[in-house]
Order: sequence, then C-alpha cells, then structure tokens
Amino acid sequence: MTVPKYSHKRHKSMQLTIERAQESLRGVPSHHRANATFVMLCRNREIEGVISSVRQVEDRFNDNYGYPWVFLNDEPFTEEFKRRVSVLIKSPVHFGVIPPDVWNQPDWIDEEKAAAGRKKMVEEMIIYGASRKTPPILTSNTPARANDVHASCEDTATCADSTREHELMLPYRYYWRIEPDVDYFCDLNYDPFTYMEVNKKVYGASLLFVVSFGWGG
Repeated sequence: MTVPKYSHKRHKSMQLTIERAQESLRGVPSHHRANATFVMLCRNREIEGVISSVRQVEDRFNDNYGYPWVFLNDEPFTEEFKRRVSVLIKSPVHFGVIPPDVWNQPDWIDEEKAAAGRKKMVEEMIIYGASRKTPPILTSNTPARANDVHASCEDTATCADSTREHELMLPYRYYWRIEPDVDYFCDLNYDPFTYMEVNKKVYGASLLFVVSFGWGG
C-alpha cells in the first residue's frame, strides 16, 4: 500500500473542508443537538481499549456536546466494565446485548469457500484480507443515519440490521460507531451529527492507517 506524502496542498484542502463544514453550521444555535448517539460493539475483555477510545472521544469532542453512548456485547457486560466506562462519560450511557447467533458468522455461510476467499485476498495483499471481521474502513468512526445505513458486528455484516434495530438504538436517527483502541489526535471543533442533519447527509467515514517507519543506522 502506498502511503501519500504530506503536502501543503493536501493540508490546505483538508482545512478548507473543515471551514466549509463550520460555515454550513453558522446559523445553527450552539445548543442544538441532533438526535444521535455513539455506539460501540465490544467485549468485556476489551475494556482497556474501550476506555482509551472513550476517553479520547470525550476529551476531543463529546465533553462539549454531551451525546449519549450505547455499548453492545454478545454477552452481558460485567459490573466492573460498566463502572469503569460510565465514570468517563457525563452523558447517558446504555449497555445492551446482541444475541450470539446474530453477532457471530451465520451458519449458512460456506466456511470452506470463505476461507479460500480470504486466502486469495492475502495472496493479493488486500488489507484485512485474512480477517473474518468487517474491515474498519467500512464501519469505524462512522456517523450514519440509523434508518438508512447498516453498521456491522465483530465477525459479519449480517448483524447490521440487529445493530441499528436494537432496542437501545431505536430512539436515534444518527449514530457514530466507535472502535476500541482507536486514537484521536485532534480536537473536533464542529458537530458532525448536526452537519449531516443540516446538509442531509446519509453516511460519513474516515480512516487513517498507522504506518511504522524503520530507520537504518
């Protein structure tokens, strides 16, 4: 994969995009909030990564906006998990369960055929080709209109309907899926939920790869 080099032109283009977003919200009252929530699909054992992501989202954005959170698991969250996560968030927090038969890869998938497909993608050097999980590029950090766009569970996109139709998600028009153990390096100084609402957007996504550089001595 070729990593694009930094350029002043690209940086200026990104800055203009942010400025246009801010301009489109100029007439929106500062107290306005979209009907939206954060949602995270995670397991109890991912608590450290969950805490890291939640703390950064709160610090970088949500501490100023107060959007609620929904956490979904394929088994009940432990009391320790709920306590350690809730203490980081000032807004309402909800914990729910997705049935394992919905969360996991469905029985009707031909695993032998799927395995052959993953092997081929590895040979072709397709990123995430070896994983049974839905690639983060499709799902991570994605504000979406809940009635129009599918999120996905850990191992398969087939639980998309069950995510957005989960009883805890039904009250919301938009959601932003957050992944455990993701870093947010910059403050978000406008509301992407309201931006999507005002501009009648349906889907948004962002993805930044972490690249390691080796230095020879």
